[in-house]
Amino acid sequence: MSFKQAYEKLRNERHKRFSIQIYHNDCNSEPFHSSLSEVEGVILDFIDEKIITVITTDSIISFSEEKWIPYAGGDYVSFCSIDDAETYCIIEFY
Repeated sequence: MSFKQAYEKLRNERHKRFSIQIYHNDCNSEPFHSSLSEVEGVILDFIDEKIITVITTDSIISFSEEKWIPYAGGDYVSFCSIDDAETYCIIEFY
């Protein structure tokens, strides 16, 4: 999946609540950030590279094309760190 396709899927689902879970080094398989929030915006920026920013009522999370690999399924988008296979983010739609 391309970075732009991941952005479009997030943008198309922005009317739903997002469950965002970020895992770092898969520490005990528990996320170090977990939230279920209303979406305020999904932005695709071009600042030397593509950057997707997800803005919810309780957090702002950005993913750069140089550092994250996107993947999408039916009801989610995930990003895997290029630098660390055990660092990833799952965004589910509710």
